[in-house]
Amino acid sequence: MQYAFDMATGLYWSARVFLLFLLLGVSASNAEETSAPTSPIEAAVEEESDPEPEPPTADSVTRARVSGELFERGTRVRIANANVFVLPQKLKATTDSQGGFVVDGVPVGQPFTWVVNVAGYRKFEKEDRISDGNLKRVFYIERDSYFVYETTIYDQAEKRDDRTRSTKAKELVQTPGSFGDPIKAIQNLPGVNRPQGISSQVAIEGSAPGDTRYLLNGHEIPLIFHFGGFTSVIFPEVLDSVDFLAAGYGPEYSRAIGGQIGGTIRSPRRDRTYGLAFVDLFQSGALLEGNLGANGGFFLGVRQSYIGQVLKAAANASGKESDFNLTLAPSYADQIAVFEHNPTPRHFVRLTALRSSDTLQFLLDAPVGRPASGRGTFFNERTFYRLIPEFNYRFSDDLKWRSSSALGNDYLRFDIYNDYLDFKQTVLTTRGELEWKVSEPYSTYFGFDHRYTWTNLALRFPNASIGGASSTSAALEANESLQSSEIGLYWRNRWSPPGTAWTFFPNLRLDYFKVTRELIFEPRLAARYALLPGLTLRGALGLYAQTPQRQELTRTFGNQNLLAPRAWHYTAGFEKDFRGGRSSGLVWICDFWYRDFDRLVAASKDFVTRNGELVPERYNNRETGRAFGLSTSLRFTGRPLTAQLSYTLSQSRRTRPEEGEFRFQFDQTHILNAIVAKELTENWTISSRLRYSTGNAFTPIVGAVFDTDDDVFRPIQGGLNSDRFSGFLSWDVRLDKKWVFDTWIMSFYVDIQNVLNRKNTETLNYSFDYSQSEQVSFLPLLPTVGLKGEF
Repeated sequence: MQYAFDMATGLYWSARVFLLFLLLGVSASNAEETSAPTSPIEAAVEEESDPEPEPPTADSVTRARVSGELFERGTRVRIANANVFVLPQKLKATTDSQGGFVVDGVPVGQPFTWVVNVAGYRKFEKEDRISDGNLKRVFYIERDSYFVYETTIYDQAEKRDDRTRSTKAKELVQTPGSFGDPIKAIQNLPGVNRPQGISSQVAIEGSAPGDTRYLLNGHEIPLIFHFGGFTSVIFPEVLDSVDFLAAGYGPEYSRAIGGQIGGTIRSPRRDRTYGLAFVDLFQSGALLEGNLGANGGFFLGVRQSYIGQVLKAAANASGKESDFNLTLAPSYADQIAVFEHNPTPRHFVRLTALRSSDTLQFLLDAPVGRPASGRGTFFNERTFYRLIPEFNYRFSDDLKWRSSSALGNDYLRFDIYNDYLDFKQTVLTTRGELEWKVSEPYSTYFGFDHRYTWTNLALRFPNASIGGASSTSAALEANESLQSSEIGLYWRNRWSPPGTAWTFFPNLRLDYFKVTRELIFEPRLAARYALLPGLTLRGALGLYAQTPQRQELTRTFGNQNLLAPRAWHYTAGFEKDFRGGRSSGLVWICDFWYRDFDRLVAASKDFVTRNGELVPERYNNRETGRAFGLSTSLRFTGRPLTAQLSYTLSQSRRTRPEEGEFRFQFDQTHILNAIVAKELTENWTISSRLRYSTGNAFTPIVGAVFDTDDDVFRPIQGGLNSDRFSGFLSWDVRLDKKWVFDTWIMSFYVDIQNVLNRKNTETLNYSFDYSQSEQVSFLPLLPTVGLKGEF
């Protein structure tokens, strides 16, 4: 019965609907047949008098599927996992890993608004209407800020020991006086001495500049800065990080009793081709990066300076020696190429090629206001290149292998008057490391590194200037070759006992130096204790050794019986993070360090018997030393203000049997660096740096005697390093501006070093009879203006 009733009901309603449609059709037909035709004029009047049509109902609106892509404005970086809204229709889509999105149901012919609101970006709103059949959209959203101001970023996940400070180099580092170079931020760290004059070397925590090693992807290069320290030899934009290894650093590296500074190349971006070009008053260059095949990427870059020509023009324009007494000017050039490939997710292959050259010569043909006669000649050139292949393989997440090699050549030419130094060296280095995460609390690393060099050294200098040997002014001239092999094995361990706040780093290293015929066992230990949330205590000690300089080991003007200088490092300190997990806030780092040096190489005036012949000793290992100090830094990160204050209080002393203890030449009691940067509106930022350091020590000349044999005055020296130059003070200011377009960015900057135009004394020039002296400063007020385009 129920089934029959349902059938009857259905037939009843179907009939009613059929009759309704039939009546509508008949009415429309009758209306069409009975409507009278109208003239064109009557039709136009009727059309004008018709009221505006009502908006179509939701059921009658045509809808479409719209696809699109979301990019970061200026950089064209694809933005993933961002919500894209269509309002007021309340439609939503989320971008995929490539920034793509698809929105269904977008109304055709009706106005609507696209809205994208992503953290760190300005809110994007754009009105739209689909009417031409174009169903593809591309949007560019603008970041809140395009300035990356980072003095140092301490990455605990990457740091292997607490004395490694890593500077993460992103797009740019806006540090005044840095020319946008993140490696130059090293000069602002506590414990780093201010380099003297045009020196490109770095002295770390009371050690000599020659005790610092410089690394590129783990392999030694002869220098990290160009003459004068204007910029580093590595393009800032290709750097992933810069590591500063101070007292108590780990066992992976050696042959440096002072410390290490290393740069690591980042992987090229592969989603598209990127490029940049820049030009300023002192240098210009370009860089290109992008994908290379399905699984590869590349960098290609060149840079050329013309700072010497600029300074020469400034000196000529000055016309007053009192206003511009700089006598030397540097020039440099760099080229880099990087090719990277990942055949499989487990494999990593990279080839890095770097070449760098520096020249240094007289700024003017003659000193300002003086004749050119008697000046002589001066020329200094330094060139090196490295070819570094790398191969890494990941067996599993817990077992990894890393290996690399480097082949290169170092060249140094130094001419002064009729004397010269010609240094040529071919270098081959290799590294390998196996990382094994045995368990969650324990990881171990086994590794080796090897360095082989072929050195040719040609030299002509006054005999008395080599090794301090007393003799007449007759020149000593020689041409020698030297081969050297240095191999090291290391074992690093990291152990965090479960249930404790301790982390221990028991490490061992074994070095063999062929040139000194020594096998040196170097224990290195470190520990860390998490006392409170955000407060970590740490300490380290270890033995470090390095080979003497090549010229000190030659047969003719050195001592082939020298031993390797050594140093014990001791350090203790703490790090307090007040941020409490936030991205902005204050971090306080403080370290006490002590270094005990022995077997240091010193010049000798003694004579020794070798092979039955009495000959000058020239050098020996009878110098010892000690250095100690306190380094502290306060770093505030936030927006729009970032600031860092670092201070070092230190003493460095050396001791020789014939002279007792004396102040070290590179001793700087006080070193202060204060940096402040503030973001302004519309992508402007201003930053400032104040630097102060105690002047370097020097040995004064207190008189002179006339040498009738050579018809010259011989100086009489006072106490060894008993005097100091005046303190160094410099205030630097930098202003940056970025104009951001959809597909490229233009940057403008003004960088002014030594705003106060202070004449910081770097050395002294003496008259021919040493009766008068003149202070020589390095750089006056030095402004530079630059433009940079990125696409």
